[in-house]
Amino acid sequence: MPGGERIVRSERGQSTAMVMAMLFVLTMFLAVVANVGQAVNRRIALQVIADTGAFTGATVQAVGLNQMAYWNRAMQLAWSAFSWPMALAFSPVRVTECRTSNVAERLYRLVRTTLGVAYTASELMYPVYARLEAQRASDYNLIDLFPGEGNFRYREVDYAALILPRRGFRTEQVPQGTSTRAVWSLHSARRNWPYHCVTFPPPEYHYRPGNYQVWYRKVDDGPKYFVWVVTAPRAKAVMFDKLFGGDAIPEMQAAAAARAVGGSIEEGRRTYVAKMVPLSEVMPSVRGVTGFYDSLLRQWRTVTH
Repeated sequence: MPGGERIVRSERGQSTAMVMAMLFVLTMFLAVVANVGQAVNRRIALQVIADTGAFTGATVQAVGLNQMAYWNRAMQLAWSAFSWPMALAFSPVRVTECRTSNVAERLYRLVRTTLGVAYTASELMYPVYARLEAQRASDYNLIDLFPGEGNFRYREVDYAALILPRRGFRTEQVPQGTSTRAVWSLHSARRNWPYHCVTFPPPEYHYRPGNYQVWYRKVDDGPKYFVWVVTAPRAKAVMFDKLFGGDAIPEMQAAAAARAVGGSIEEGRRTYVAKMVPLSEVMPSVRGVTGFYDSLLRQWRTVTH
């Protein structure tokens, strides 16, 4: 160059653009990781709420079934006590005095009606109470796991019956000739059983038809489940929520199932307890396909969990 002078250009600041670009990429990567972690954490917490609700509901159902088993055993005891004084009246050959038979029959009907009211009340009340308790337990966990949030939705799904709002075990009176399993009696169940008696004086033979209410058995084909579905609304992401479109954490759903096991209504065994079960036991998957939720029909199509 003229005069031998050299022009030296400074390279200071050339790396700033590259550093800022890398910092932006790293920040966005951190935001994605944080938001995905937030979504995963919400999904896990939501599953905890669903599990708690399902187990609570099944526990209340187990209490109800134990109550039904208790009253059912009481009905068998009433029948057993009734069968002894009516042993002769139920025989077509050896008869008893009509006054005695009539008193025994009226007393049995009164006791059986009272026990039947208590049994039916347990059958109708506890399924409703199960849902209320499941919702109460879910609300309690919601306050702890999702503080300050609302608009969560709960739903009980009755897959086994496919009829709402009928829940719990469906029962019917045992058929003719069923022996009492809880107690020993002279006669097995006779829902239609005439009795014979004589009056004095004058001696007259009477043949009186009788329609008796007896104890119960469950008639559903399989075990009954308490399925609890919890839906969480959309939520704001922890980082750059507006950049991702606002309320970037999508709506989520979690489901869990439990059932009462271990007891027997017909045998009067009050040993029902709640047990968690996989959702695949409630709605088996088809050919190994993973489950999905049908938002149009508002029910799970196939579920594996």
